[in-house]
Order: sequence, then structure tokens, then C-alpha cells
Amino acid sequence: AMTKVRRLLRRLSLLFWSVRLVPWCSAYRLHDRSATVVLWVHGRKPDSWLRSLAHEDTVLMDAGWLRALVRRGVPFRLVLGDSIDRVRDSTVVYTVHPYNPSGSPIPSDGLRQALATVAGRGNRLVPTLEAARFWENKVYMHERCDAADVPTPPTRIVREIAELHYLDLQPPLMVKDPWSYGSFGIVRVEDRPALEAAVAAVLSTRTAAIVQEFIDIRADARITVAAGRVSHSLLRRNLADDWSLTLARYGTVYEFDGVLQRWNDAFVEMADRLGLATAAFDACWKGDDFTTEPIVLEVSPAYQLNPEPPEAFRDRPYRDYAATWWGRDAHPARQTALVARIEGLVLD
Repeated sequence: AMTKVRRLLRRLSLLFWSVRLVPWCSAYRLHDRSATVVLWVHGRKPDSWLRSLAHEDTVLMDAGWLRALVRRGVPFRLVLGDSIDRVRDSTVVYTVHPYNPSGSPIPSDGLRQALATVAGRGNRLVPTLEAARFWENKVYMHERCDAADVPTPPTRIVREIAELHYLDLQPPLMVKDPWSYGSFGIVRVEDRPALEAAVAAVLSTRTAAIVQEFIDIRADARITVAAGRVSHSLLRRNLADDWSLTLARYGTVYEFDGVLQRWNDAFVEMADRLGLATAAFDACWKGDDFTTEPIVLEVSPAYQLNPEPPEAFRDRPYRDYAATWWGRDAHPARQTALVARIEGLVLD
């Protein structure tokens, strides 16, 4: 019960700071029904607006876009949900997040279908449709990384179980759902029977499975690029002896001390080769040796931004800070400010 209460308080805090983020008087003055710049707040169709407010960070990202438009003095009009169907020949600013009016079994595909329809009416999308294709679409992501010479772990796209007989990778391996995110759809396998079972499970609902060389590391990085520069970076350390995913809920410690700065230019160049104005790279280094070339595990135009914690939380698992909700140094307060800063860079 206390956990549910804390989650509710944190959610209310996030909504409060998202609302406070926007200069509302200036937004009212700049709102123009004839403007050719559109802020599309799409919600979470087919789910309700209430669910969007209650469960997703879309509201935080939308508030960041609105603040960025206002701070730059850009006349705009606000368009909600499927009212986008009436928009023509405009610049449409939106958040890459669930919107699935077609009811696609893969929500990210539903968003891309909707975006293609919007672009087909003569609209320019920010972020671009090409960028949105990277979101929760790991087959496409790996194909683009290979074409752009972005280093990734040795990876094979498997479309039939029979292809495993010719697989040139040896266990341990990672098996991923093309639509995987966080810890969903990612399995480590230690032998061939486990590999076949994991791939079969993915292929039972998808047209392809991703099989990837396992890299035994205890740290990885999140590098965020926006408008031609690294705008945010952090190192995530697993303090346990055994390998695990570096997620806050697993007790991972986040470090913001700049140990990764030497690689800033490399990540900016990779984003440029991939055609991404903004993207977050999840990357690692073999043997956790940060002098070696980085290996990209994932890159996406939609990402969660984790602000640097205050001094009291520096040496604690990041989940402790992520659970805070009260005060200007609370996680939601710092997170909204960070989102607004980076989305402002994208619109520059």
C-alpha cells in the first residue's frame, strides 16, 4: 500500500512540475489558429486521455516542447489527438510515444503508420518519420547501424528457427524481441536448447528475432545527443558480482562525473551518420575499459532522461532518488527541467 502511495505522489509531482514548466501567459499570446507550426499532443489512442496522464511520461515531453516553442517566440497552434487529420502543409512537433489508432499489435508500428499518414498530407515532422522508425524497432535499428558503420555487438536477425543451424555465434548469447524495451523481451541464454526455445518464443508473435553476442560487463552508458552535441550522459554501474541489466530498479548506481567525455565527438558523429537530430545511445565497452571503442547496444529517438541527483543521493542506488517526489531537488523537478533543456536544443 505504501508503495502505491509513493508512486501516486511521484506521479502528482511529475504532473505539477510539467505544468509549472510552461510559461502559460506567453503560450496564450503565441497561440495562433492560423500558425503553420503545430504542437500535436496526441495522447495514447486507443487508450483514454486519463490513462495517458496517469501512466506515461508523454505529458512531460509535451510540456517540454511547449516550453521550447514559447521560449523561442514561435507562433503555434495546439492540436489534440486525431484532430491532426485536418492539418495540412505545416510543421508538426510531437512526442515519440505510444499512439496507435490503427490498433496494431505492436504499438510502435501503430505510431509509425499514423506518422506516415500525417507526413503524407504535406506536413514536416519534428522528429522526422525516419527518426521515429528507430523507436522500439531493433531490426531496423541494426540494419541502419550496419549501413552507417555504427559499432554494435555481433548480431544476427533470425526469421526462421532453421536458420539457427547456420548461426555463427556461440552461447552465451542475448535473444531480443525486435520490440523489446527496458527488461521486456530480453533473455540471456547459455546453451543451444535455451537459444532455440527463446528464439521460438519470439517468433511465435514476431516475424524476426534478434540473436546477439553476450558482452560480460558491469557498466554501460546512456549518451544523449541533441542538435549536434552531447547534451547529457551518465554511466550505470551494476555493483553486484554477477551480470544483470543496468536498470535503476535493480539497484544500479548512476554516475555523472564525466568519465565518458572523451567519446562525445564519436557519438555526435554516429548520430549524424544515422540521420538523427536527437537520440539516446546505450553503449558499453569490452571489459569495462573506457579507453577502447564504444559498442552501441541501442539507439532511439525516444528516451528517458535521468537527472543528476543532489549530493545526498550520489552514492546510493539511483532507484532511491527516482522515488523522491517533494521539493525542487526531487527527481520529477530536475527531470522536467532536463527534458525542457534538451528539447529546446532540438528546436534551435
